Amino acid sequence: MRIVLATLLTFHALIHLVGLFRAFGFAELAQLTTPISKPLGVVWLVAVLVLLAAVIMLFVAPRSFWLVGAVGLLISYSALSPLR
Repeated sequence: MRIVLATLLTFHALIHLVGLFRAFGFAELAQLTTPISKPLGVVWLVAVLVLLAAVIMLFVAPRSFWLVGAVGLLISYSALSPLR
């Protein structure tokens, strides 16, 4: 079960790289038409880093990984809310 959760969190983190790439012009993404500012791109990067930290915590400190994961999900939500 731990590996499944780690896989889901990793995919979630990697999806946030799309916003980072769009904000800084690293890649042209035709599917993502909404403009993303550079500060918002940094928020997407922070979401990536915190979610990946939660994945690491899942194996290093499984009893407290959820704290980091919850912060990551809140950052993830705040990164997506300006796009709605």
